[in-house]
Amino acid sequence: MRKYKITLVIILSVIILLGIIFGSIDYNKIKSGKKPIFMIRITDGSQVIQEYIGLGYRMQRSVGIKEELYQDNYVKFGLWFYLREVKVDKPKFNYEYKIKVNENNLCDKEQLYYEGDDYNIYTYCINSITIYDGNSVKSLKDMIVENNNIIDKIISELIPKDTIYDGGTTIYKDGGTKKIASNGLTIIKCNTLDGNRDIYIGADSLEFQDNFCKG
Repeated sequence: MRKYKITLVIILSVIILLGIIFGSIDYNKIKSGKKPIFMIRITDGSQVIQEYIGLGYRMQRSVGIKEELYQDNYVKFGLWFYLREVKVDKPKFNYEYKIKVNENNLCDKEQLYYEGDDYNIYTYCINSITIYDGNSVKSLKDMIVENNNIIDKIISELIPKDTIYDGGTTIYKDGGTKKIASNGLTIIKCNTLDGNRDIYIGADSLEFQDNFCKG
């Protein structure tokens, strides 16, 4: 019996220690505007109020106009039985990045550009997208492989121009005092009620098409 109690205490201690480590990592990621990595979502992705649970801790978020944490109505984090609101920082975009979009005026449909786990990225009437990071010129696809948050960082510097009434799909355009694309840029980020989170990238002339954000 004594040996059993000692084993139980060790197991509980390890679980508590892992909960503290995982919780600290997830809290810091949430604070910086990134999604947690040791938590699982237990609610449907289309719901406004979403619940995530970890090892002894949980998160609740009220999703705003898009999926990024820093644009939520609120984010709460804490133990299973107690939550408090967290101030989420907006990711900073490195203004040394310069984007060039080579437009193709002869096309009439989107092309699959990058296939992700939760969403796909399509280009519309574009031959190539390159990014200058201050040292070298790379394709956007290579940048996504190196840093899958690059699209969110780019979107954070664009101006939301319109919202489609399908759940919250938003059209973003380059502009303002800090233009990041030398010849115009449009990003359409799907946020439909049925859970479509695909992204469409095009030149400044790109407009929402009826077949976007389907499937």
